[in-house]
Parts: sequence; C-alpha cells; structure tokens
Amino acid sequence: MYLFDTFIGLFDLPGPQNMTGGSNSLDQFCINFANERLHHFIQQRLFESHIDEYQSEGISKYDPLISYFDNSECVRLFQNEPGGLIHIMDDQACRSHKKTDHTMADAFAKRWGNHSSFKLGGGLDRSGFPTFTVCHFNGPGSFSFSVLLP
Repeated sequence: MYLFDTFIGLFDLPGPQNMTGGSNSLDQFCINFANERLHHFIQQRLFESHIDEYQSEGISKYDPLISYFDNSECVRLFQNEPGGLIHIMDDQACRSHKKTDHTMADAFAKRWGNHSSFKLGGGLDRSGFPTFTVCHFNGPGSFSFSVLLP
C-alpha cells in the first residue's frame, strides 16, 4: 500500500559550466568533471542503490521504476584509465618535452573520436589552442586550454 497517490520530486544539482562567447578553460573543465561525477553519484544513490535490497526483501513491486538520463558514459570519457581525457592530459603533460597541445587534442580524437559525448572542434581558438566539446548531461560544453608548458 502506498502512503500517497501522487508524488512529484524535484532535485537540482549544479550543472556543468559553459561560458558563452568562446571556449571554456581548464578551470571549467575541472568543474564540469566534478559536476558530472556528483550527478552520477547522486543518480546511483537515488535510483539504483536500493534495488537489490528491495528485491531481497520482496518489496520491489512497490518501488516504481523511474527513468533518468544515465551519464555514466560521460563520466567514463573523463576518468577512464587508461585513456580517459584526464589520463591523456596527465600522460601528455608528463612528456611535455615531446608533446604539444595539438598532440593532446590528437590523442583525444584518436581515443574518443567516435564517442557520443566527445567531439573534436577541428579548429583553434583565439589563443591558438585546439578546441573540443564534451556533451554533458545537460548539454555540450566547448573547451580550449593549454595544460602543457611551451
């Protein structure tokens, strides 16, 4: 038996930043990564963590199925090891005497070029850095930054 017939829940999390008028910097990239992880963690806790427990107790029929956008692929894009965007940036920065921002963008494209949450910008921003786009749970964010020393 349900305690209520109608329920509307609203849950608001901070979303990824997307500064208008150009590409975002490394700061926004890191903030967006943290927001994607937080969003993913909250979704897992709210919608999935209790399912096994409810099934073992025989009360899963009282738990309504709630559909939601699963952003686990975007989180994987950021943090997959080896080969996530952050891992690639770290690898490229450790070999900075051999690598450039353009080789980093090429490494992104080689690993994630066919991924639904990633798109290489194909050009340079006003500062001459390559651009790329990450499709977050609430929309795309374009980035251009240097993590390598000249």
